[in-house]
Amino acid sequence: MQYFNIFDYLVHSKAKDQAENALLAEYTLPKLDGLCKQQLVEQLEFILRAAGLPSVTQRNIRTTFNNYSRLQQLNLVALALQDLDIAPALDNEVWNNIRDPLHQAPCGHDALKRVHTRIEAKHGKRIRIGATPLSMSEMS
Repeated sequence: MQYFNIFDYLVHSKAKDQAENALLAEYTLPKLDGLCKQQLVEQLEFILRAAGLPSVTQRNIRTTFNNYSRLQQLNLVALALQDLDIAPALDNEVWNNIRDPLHQAPCGHDALKRVHTRIEAKHGKRIRIGATPLSMSEMS
């Protein structure tokens, strides 16, 4: 008899949610126009201030963002886009609610591969996570 392990389910579910948000953000980001990108940067700065950087300069916030891994950055981008009511650029996809993308273990390769396979089968799109971190100043 196979037992249901709620902890394993929650860990895999969070990894899937992070992977989906990262891949959807990777796909959506280059499709945003200049105004949306500016709003995105402002929302990212707001999120990072709320996450514990309330009194630091804009430059320090941008440096902090630039030093996160690309997966963390993309999950922050997804959170900011969700806050701005900007949907993913793929039809019938939604952002997953991740309470704190900076303080969770990053999703692994397996979760990314599973979600990538699902998106490719559903939408015919091959999305790859970039190898280098994003730069906040290049987004605006």
